[in-house]
Amino acid sequence: MNEAARSVEPEEVAWRRDIHQHPELGNRDSRTGGLVAEHLRSLGLEVRTEVAGGGRVVERRLSTGAEDFSYFQREVPGLFFNLGVTPLDQDPAAVPRNHSPPFFADEAALLVGVRAMAHLAIDFLSSR
Repeated sequence: MNEAARSVEPEEVAWRRDIHQHPELGNRDSRTGGLVAEHLRSLGLEVRTEVAGGGRVVERRLSTGAEDFSYFQREVPGLFFNLGVTPLDQDPAAVPRNHSPPFFADEAALLVGVRAMAHLAIDFLSSR
């Protein structure tokens, strides 16, 4: 499984960099959603889009990504977990926050994410 995860690591790093270089507001992430939908379709998967109501705008107080993600989970089952991309030599409480110009992600954590998702997929598919 390590070899399989490593084989997709360059593409995953490129996706992360591209998406974070083109940030979008929650519920207005048509570019990001389009990239994900296009890739899933290329794998032969059926894709549901516009599950958040398309251009619907709801004014709310500021919230974290997990809260945004949970909003969509009312319509489509999913999973969210934090990989922890703060470089080991830095204090997590002092580093710049995500989606800010000085933010830096230790991309080595992405391999952990690929492996975790692969194990979850195998576990789910094995139980069916």
